[in-house]
Amino acid sequence: MKQEEIKRLVKRYATRPILGMTAVTIVVGFAPLIILLEIIAGVFLHEQGINLNTIYAYLLLMVLAIVYFCFAILSTRNGFKSQQWQQLVEKANASYEEGNHLRDLQDAQLKYMAGKQTNSTVLQASAAFDEMGMGMETSQSYVQPC
Repeated sequence: MKQEEIKRLVKRYATRPILGMTAVTIVVGFAPLIILLEIIAGVFLHEQGINLNTIYAYLLLMVLAIVYFCFAILSTRNGFKSQQWQQLVEKANASYEEGNHLRDLQDAQLKYMAGKQTNSTVLQASAAFDEMGMGMETSQSYVQPC
């Protein structure tokens, strides 16, 4: 798989459930507001009965949000079972097992330091790791000027 395909796949599986849950939360959150507006229209505008068109439109919106939520959850679940996703997981696991776990820890420490310290401090720490023989091949790649 190409790098762009991998990014799209991960982004799709990460955002669909969040968007589905957000849609349901918004629709359910507006329920009291719709009821309150109907009460206000009945009391202050002296309307007789309830405006069913508003209720039907809101129920349609709620059904659409629930259908999208179900689609998002089910498509993500089925996507995790797909062959494309399984190959991606196997590739990630293989690269992690082959790698040096100590180097991963050092990479994480340097990234943390890059966010918290100045650029020169990170370069000094990277040079110290290099002197100890535990440096990264691309120690400068994580360092961005502040």
